[in-house]
Amino acid sequence: AVQQIENFFLSPKILGNQVGLHPVSVILLVLIGGYCGGIFGMVLVIPFAAVAKVVLVYLYRRIVAPDID
Repeated sequence: AVQQIENFFLSPKILGNQVGLHPVSVILLVLIGGYCGGIFGMVLVIPFAAVAKVVLVYLYRRIVAPDID
């Protein structure tokens, strides 16, 4: 039971803090990655999401709101 609590609550929180994603989005991304790509998808979905977040924030700051930063 303790391991299940750790895997479901603590691990997404830690991983989300490291890559800058919300813990719920980490859980959903891992589920989607597992559905689409199996174990390989589960491993690679978080780095892809982190890269996508950085690119989208860059594009937003560069195109939509260049005067804010």
